[in-house]
Amino acid sequence: MTDHDSTYAGDFVRVATCYTATEAHVLRNVLVSAGLDPEVADANMAQMQPWMTVAFGGVRVLVPQSQVASARRAIEDYEAGRLVLPGGDPAPEPFATLPAPVFSIDRAALLSFALTPLFGVAVQIFNASVIGPSAQRLGHWLWLAFFLVATPGSMVLLAAGNPGPFIVLRAALSLSIFTGAWYVFSAQKQSRQLLTVYGPAYRKRSLLTPAIVAALVAMALGQVWSTLD
Repeated sequence: MTDHDSTYAGDFVRVATCYTATEAHVLRNVLVSAGLDPEVADANMAQMQPWMTVAFGGVRVLVPQSQVASARRAIEDYEAGRLVLPGGDPAPEPFATLPAPVFSIDRAALLSFALTPLFGVAVQIFNASVIGPSAQRLGHWLWLAFFLVATPGSMVLLAAGNPGPFIVLRAALSLSIFTGAWYVFSAQKQSRQLLTVYGPAYRKRSLLTPAIVAALVAMALGQVWSTLD
């Protein structure tokens, strides 16, 4: 026993109301593990006539008057998930919060197969600037430099055989294997970092506007390219 007299700890007081006997007994065990002396009332009634549970006030969890404060603290810790079983794993650390929304690098990678991998790398570099030093990599800039050379080079090779207004799209498709390699060896690490550190519900920006702008630029470049040819 913790904060109560061994002979008399006061009248019993309700500290929780449950709507099933099972829930009440789980809560009772939580309080027992905290060194208190809880009792469950009306559990039999709830089991015999479950449709009447609300009418008669639910299944009550009671503790002696002197233990009410300790019981409420234990219940609060239980409901907040702060209790850990002996020998169990500690509660996971809460996810961090991004200083500002970022783009989904996975969606950007998919769009890169049509908008060229330059689009995906640009999104990756923007995200890294928001996340901070832990996400900034020299490799991001090396991939950007590679695609700044590979994308125009692919356009030149394709235009020599079959020029047309969709030259940028065709160049993006021709670089698909390199786009895939970039995602596996670079972008995927950022995706994992976002999920691990900030959780699946991390703050996201919409890619709609950047994707539309990139598509319009690609179409305009294709039209200019076809005119030059």
